Amino acid sequence: MLIVIWDFIEDAVIRVLEGHSDVIEDISFSPNNNATIASASRDRTIRLWKNWLYPETTECSTLLGHEARVTCCVYSPLNDGRLLSASADRTIRVWD
Repeated sequence: MLIVIWDFIEDAVIRVLEGHSDVIEDISFSPNNNATIASASRDRTIRLWKNWLYPETTECSTLLGHEARVTCCVYSPLNDGRLLSASADRTIRVWD
């Protein structure tokens, strides 16, 4: 599955990120570091993307641990390094 980042002012695609093997349920932008994105998917993973503003965008890590689709992810507004996720497996995880 793809994440397409669009510039609405220029009416153009900025970047296409590919990595998940199933539908992406949620995306969260890091509040203090806008160059990092977390994506939650039905493939039971969360993927972290670094430098999405630049051509050398990389998937820096895949977070594993949920046993069912990951329905949402959000960065903590108080701790930029902390990500929370919820899953259809009825768990909430905190990732540091």
